[in-house]
Amino acid sequence: MADFDPIRTLLVEVDPMGPDAFGEQVHERFAANPKLHAIPIVREDGVPVGLVNRYRFLEAISRRYGHELLGRRPATQFMEPSPLIVDQHMSLGDLSHIIVEDSGRYIYDGFIITRQGLYAGMGTGYSLIRALTERKQAHLYHLAHHDKLTGLANRHHFDEALGHALASAELSTTQVGLLFVDLDRFKTVNDTYGHSVGDALLKAVADRMKTCVRSGDTVTRLSGDEFAIILPGVSGSDSVLAIARTLVDTLAEAFFLEGYELRISCSIGVAVYPHHALTPQKLLQGADAAAYHAKQIRNTFQLYSPDMVDAAAPAICTYTTLRTAIERDQLQVHYQPKVDLRSGRVCGVEALVRWPHPTEGFIAAGDIVNVAEETGLMVPLTEWVLRNACVQTLAWQRMFPSGVMTNGPLRLAINVSGVQFKQNTLVGLVRRVLEATGLPTACLEIELTESVVMHHAPSAMATLRALKAMDTRVAIDDFGTGYSSLSYLQRLPVDSLKIDRSFVHHIERSRKGSALAKAIITMAHSLDLRVIAEGVETPGQLAWLRRHGCDEVQGYVFCPPMAAEETTQFLQDAADGELQALRDLPRLTNRVGSGTPASLSSGESPS
Repeated sequence: MADFDPIRTLLVEVDPMGPDAFGEQVHERFAANPKLHAIPIVREDGVPVGLVNRYRFLEAISRRYGHELLGRRPATQFMEPSPLIVDQHMSLGDLSHIIVEDSGRYIYDGFIITRQGLYAGMGTGYSLIRALTERKQAHLYHLAHHDKLTGLANRHHFDEALGHALASAELSTTQVGLLFVDLDRFKTVNDTYGHSVGDALLKAVADRMKTCVRSGDTVTRLSGDEFAIILPGVSGSDSVLAIARTLVDTLAEAFFLEGYELRISCSIGVAVYPHHALTPQKLLQGADAAAYHAKQIRNTFQLYSPDMVDAAAPAICTYTTLRTAIERDQLQVHYQPKVDLRSGRVCGVEALVRWPHPTEGFIAAGDIVNVAEETGLMVPLTEWVLRNACVQTLAWQRMFPSGVMTNGPLRLAINVSGVQFKQNTLVGLVRRVLEATGLPTACLEIELTESVVMHHAPSAMATLRALKAMDTRVAIDDFGTGYSSLSYLQRLPVDSLKIDRSFVHHIERSRKGSALAKAIITMAHSLDLRVIAEGVETPGQLAWLRRHGCDEVQGYVFCPPMAAEETTQFLQDAADGELQALRDLPRLTNRVGSGTPASLSSGESPS
């Protein structure tokens, strides 16, 4: 019950008496109705003028000579001449405030309720207390069963509603549809624009979802960007899929929030009782598994089939397991070398986190980062990776001095999350780790995505300047996928641009793709920035990039990301002679455009 609910809900119709009614008439009314708490005294024109309280009147009339004193007197002589008179539209909260301010006197006396100034009925303090108690209980129930941000049902309410829906369906031989809805790209929006915009987007998504379902359906927010919808009484899979299709189309439309135009999509898993499962837990598991398959495509929906469950194994990367892995040094840092195309020598390595789980094999880096960002573990994760990578890089510098394998000291590159960047802890963390490990500041390169820099422009400039003041290098990662302007880019204190792998992939196959890559190289060089191409997979791509002046490259054409021991061997081989991919380049130049990947490790795809 909302705080503005009017007191007309407390109104009880009590026939009033006129001001000239005698005391003995009042006594007869009370005697005839033991439940009558008070009698309102109202003029002929409907205006209330007083109130006779049952207990005080009966106490007075029962005293010695009381009947003789009051029986023939008009009500105006013994009534309360200034009762509490309130309009029916007053809120319960305002009324309770008045009663509390008056030390609770009206709890016993009751009060008169008017409608446009004329008598409408009576209310009592007891009914007010009961209404406030019911409202408080309803509010507590709502809090316990609904998500605070979106107002949707929460997981507790969902479990109750799904169990009830299946029980009702079993009795009525109807069907129940269940949709598991996972938002696509929500984390990118949240990291790029901030949590306030992310929260506004979740509320807008919730509002849109409610427009796509029926009045009796239950829309639930299960967790962060995961929702579930219970559809009781459906006729079959087709009607459930129709709602899923409507949701996909509706959520794909642009959201205009806080001055931004935002676009996301959703992946939906569909399961139907009793065809796919007979229990709430199994039905949810089926819808979740179907959503996992839809997520591989995105912006679509999938109907559950039994073979999906094994493929969608439950995620084992959680806050607790990741925190334990960080604390116990169970993670690994893999390294992918960078090659200077002018000298043909290795010039640096990029550090990438890996988790060799004892039972599940390697957990994807994306899963690790997503969990870290959602649970507040991004800072300790970044520090762990940076500290270990700095120690290893320093060891390689001692093993391979300048001029043996590289033009200068081997550099270390590390990606920094948007979450880390927003928390303004990056500069302090970098300074602390470099001082602790002894790696020269000029040998560290911080990689930030274009979107992170652009959407945190005011704080970005200060952070980048602080890093440059330490002599730390800065690179803009995934360049070309965002929307930074040339005028803004030329003011950024950065050293390098990394051409996104999507551009590299098309330089052999597409005239437009090669033109874009060439334009990025030309623009970067005009700003005195080095250009690094990532995701280089074929000799043809390598030849094109060297021919058009790209400075550095990394990718499977040389090697995949490797553990420290394998990287050491690669660096040793590089120190002993020219890299194989570069040595073969003249012979393979005529194969430009073949698109044949040059040295993929077995069973692994480029990252």
